[in-house]
Amino acid sequence: MPSARLLLNWVNLVLLAFPALAGAAPQAQTGGQVVLTIDGTPIRAGEFASWLLTFQGRALASEYATGTWLIEREALRRGVEITPSALEAHVQAQIDERIRGAFHGEKQEWLEELARTGRTEGGLRRQRALEELPKLQTRALAAQGRVVPEEKLEREWWLRYGRKGIKHELLLMKFGVRVEMPAEVDRDSVRAEDAAAKARRLADAQAVRARLAAGADFGQLAQEHSTDPDTREHRGRPSGGFQHAGWPNSFLDAIEALQVGELSQPLYARGGWWLVQVRGRTETPLTRVREELTRVLIDRGPEDDEQELVRERVRAGVRIEVLPGIDAPTGDAELDSWDVPALAIDGTQVSRATYARWLLGYRGEAYVRSFVEEWLQQRKARELGIVLDEAELQARAREWVGEIIELEFRADRERFLRALAGDGRSEEDFLREAVRRMRVNLLTEKLMLRERVVTEAEVRARFEQEYGQDGVRREVSWIVLFPLPEAGPADETPEARGARDAAAVAEVRKLAGEIVRRARAGEDFAALARKHSQHVPTREHGGRIAGRFRSEPYDPALGQAVAALEVGQVSEPVPWGQALYVLRLDDLKRVTFEAVRAELERELATERPKLIQLLSYRNALANAAKFEIAPDAWR
Repeated sequence: MPSARLLLNWVNLVLLAFPALAGAAPQAQTGGQVVLTIDGTPIRAGEFASWLLTFQGRALASEYATGTWLIEREALRRGVEITPSALEAHVQAQIDERIRGAFHGEKQEWLEELARTGRTEGGLRRQRALEELPKLQTRALAAQGRVVPEEKLEREWWLRYGRKGIKHELLLMKFGVRVEMPAEVDRDSVRAEDAAAKARRLADAQAVRARLAAGADFGQLAQEHSTDPDTREHRGRPSGGFQHAGWPNSFLDAIEALQVGELSQPLYARGGWWLVQVRGRTETPLTRVREELTRVLIDRGPEDDEQELVRERVRAGVRIEVLPGIDAPTGDAELDSWDVPALAIDGTQVSRATYARWLLGYRGEAYVRSFVEEWLQQRKARELGIVLDEAELQARAREWVGEIIELEFRADRERFLRALAGDGRSEEDFLREAVRRMRVNLLTEKLMLRERVVTEAEVRARFEQEYGQDGVRREVSWIVLFPLPEAGPADETPEARGARDAAAVAEVRKLAGEIVRRARAGEDFAALARKHSQHVPTREHGGRIAGRFRSEPYDPALGQAVAALEVGQVSEPVPWGQALYVLRLDDLKRVTFEAVRAELERELATERPKLIQLLSYRNALANAAKFEIAPDAWR
């Protein structure tokens, strides 16, 4: 097995082909090459690399291990070498194709697009080199000792010489079938119209066939009758010759059964009836061209499925471990070293420096803006004296994890843990990521709250939102029921289906009436909602609608029913669309603006910003700053 040192060869290849990467191993956090400036402050490779390891190191560990490291190990083991010049030429060809296809050959337009998206030419070339080298290695591995699969050989034979090696010279004429949709659209009426349309066009095809059999010219009749533009324009001869791909086997079988010169009966395919006359036929046995086709396929190289088999083989049974050394330095001089292992792949340790070097080239430039946003908010927090409380941070992270379990896994913690295990993660891994995210979001939140100024207009808007213009706040719970008919048989008549639907409606009305009776008799409304309501967002909350009930989004009948209720009362079932709604008025408050003004101001001043607001705040910080990627970043 090659040593870990030899596994750095792929990096050296990239460095040779792309000198801007040379010396990319991060140095101590306070030193190293300047890769970025933010408002004139230099950011060195070590600082950026440490952040990148924390930000994306765990998420990309598997991609690095399976998509790069293991492929390189296998390439070394089997003597596969991709030269620097071959790699550079491959990347250049991709860039040239991009410029030709998307920018009409104008390189300057491509460079302008890179600038608009915060990329540099050097950074993109580094990324593409790191992405493409493992692909080239995989292709070369798949080519070693390759035996062309028989099914690919047969596929190529068919593509070049026709199905089963038979090329047909044909004249064709189409009688397209157009189905006029009946006024009453149902399965039976559509079937009947389809059958009638096919019968009409079959009769047309048979009439034309009789004229052909009597000696009429096929080309002339194709011009007059074919609904296929290609064969109509070319007097029955398909442009480029007849190609079997896309035709149903029944059609092809019928053609193969015809003798040269013979005229077919009408054949149905591709939305119409076809008349076909065989004018010639060429047969090429596979034995005659096997050697030639094998050489062509060998020269073309392994296909995607063959390359994927290589990837599956090299990663089979391999264990990938993320080690504590992946995280930012701890202050421990020994653990702060870039030589500390960050990953273990199949038992071989990978240092922070090696993994960070790959991250810098692979995704570093793409995540510059995220780094800038976090760096700017940390600077601002220091200026304002804002410090995160670790206990609050941990509590908020656990709260966020709890919300995910409740909302996405229906409060089933075991299901949540099984999902994590399926992704190769533990609960500790997930919580660690939650803490990292929450550290960023909580700091943004505290900055926003420190700067927040509550206006009179905002307070009045909140009053109307909570109490309406008239100062009345109604809080409502509901139970929503839909008729759910059972699936009927495939050949069910419209009458039978209508009867089934009517039975389902009657059943749901009966259930709604029973729920009203039980709720008015004192049974717990929330328990009834959790058991019977089909409105998922409110069902888990006992049917309770969040916030003040506002009638505008609903049918007027629902608003009228709520307005007629006293606190604690339950309505009769109210129909809206296909559903029935049973409503209960939970609470009613009448207040003046001045009475709740101070409370609303406090709510607005301390209300947690939404995620979109946090993102917008950080984006605004970055927009107001000036940051530039160094031309020779990560050299």
